[in-house]
Order: sequence, then structure tokens, then C-alpha cells
Amino acid sequence: LDGAEPPPSQEVAVGANLKYVVPAKCFAGRSCVFSFRPLVVADQAELVAECGGQVVWRKRLSFVRPAEMLAAELDGKLLDGRPLTFSLKLSEETK
Repeated sequence: LDGAEPPPSQEVAVGANLKYVVPAKCFAGRSCVFSFRPLVVADQAELVAECGGQVVWRKRLSFVRPAEMLAAELDGKLLDGRPLTFSLKLSEETK
């Protein structure tokens, strides 16, 4: 409300094994909490965030169920305006 323009927004997309992400856009430099719906049932998976093709964040999960939402909080330092993609790597893919 102070009249300043917000920082540039960046697109957020989902990759392998995720149905959707909320929010679909975020602001560069501002921390954000993302929520996901997985497509698969799995034991031992890893939630990965890639920005501009580089892995910037990862979280190991002991189990994944489509009925349960996943969440990730990313620090604003990791959000630099490049496209951000989240994917869920299954245990066979993380070894």
C-alpha cells in the first residue's frame, strides 16, 4: 500500500509425479509456502525444487500418499525470478 511496485513474479510448475502446485506464481526474493498433490503412492521419495535447471531445494519423505498434501517452504533467497519446477522423485530415482 506504500505505492512501491512488487518484485517480479515467477512461474511455478510441477514435474514428475505431482498433480498441481499452489500458488502457481510467486514473487522473486520473497519466501513462499507451496502445497502439492502427489499422483503416486510411494515409500521413500524426495521432493525437489529446480530453478533454472539447478536443484535449489530438496526434502526427503518417508512416505507419499495422494490423499495427503505435501508442503514446502522456500526462502526468498532461492527465488530469483527464473522458472521454478517441483518434482517428486521416487526411491528408485534418488539412489
